[in-house]
Amino acid sequence: PFGSMTMKQYAMSVLFLATLILTSCSPPEPTVKKIGPWLDSDFLICVDYPWKNYGFDFGIPEAWGPHGVASEKGHHQIKKDFEAMATAGVEIVRWHLFGDCRAAPEFDENGLVTGFDEKFYADVDSALEIGAFYRIQIQFVLLDNLFAKDAELASGVQLGGRAALVSDPEIQKSFLENAIRPLATRYGSSKGIATWEILNNLESITVLEGDSPDKKASISESEMKTFLQLVMDEMRSATTQPISIGPIPSPSLSKWESLGSDFYQ
Repeated sequence: PFGSMTMKQYAMSVLFLATLILTSCSPPEPTVKKIGPWLDSDFLICVDYPWKNYGFDFGIPEAWGPHGVASEKGHHQIKKDFEAMATAGVEIVRWHLFGDCRAAPEFDENGLVTGFDEKFYADVDSALEIGAFYRIQIQFVLLDNLFAKDAELASGVQLGGRAALVSDPEIQKSFLENAIRPLATRYGSSKGIATWEILNNLESITVLEGDSPDKKASISESEMKTFLQLVMDEMRSATTQPISIGPIPSPSLSKWESLGSDFYQ
């Protein structure tokens, strides 16, 4: 019944075919983009810090004076916080960098980004030093959604009012060239940075397809996608850490998948 094959040859051919089918159907080994040099576990203990002083942990709001991480008071308080988190086993801290742009980056009278003040990098360096001391890495959140709210003045400092970073091509270009590029170049290979996040709560300031006409948002979906892609591309040109566009509700995840975020929150 087996033609010219013996029973043993037939059995061996069936076994080979079965092995071939199983091998071809086996899923490929997953490619894992490792987060951080100190973390060996598949599960990470992370804390949303998310600031000591909202919007000015990094940099100096004009007329307010230094209260950032590198200041004597700020350094002492934040070090105590990191000590408590390290004792609790925390491995990554999520920390807002620009917030609503009250301290960083700096803007000229036309709203163009000019760079950072003299304290900004000292504050970031100090944060990374504290993190390294306690073996805690940082996920820096570049922008908070409040950057796009209507501008307010508090003791001479502008809070928010920076939606043009997304909607105005010239201002956007200045942001990429004078804030994102130097930041990525300086810290793109820092072992103290676990990941980058571009924008917190991005959907709250974006008019999405199907949204209620009563939604208070000033940025279109296409404008937001263009902005996120440009920032991500600029960051990737000089960084080795994974990048996220920001927290996305699972029902609308498909709207943002084309941007190629390294991970989702």
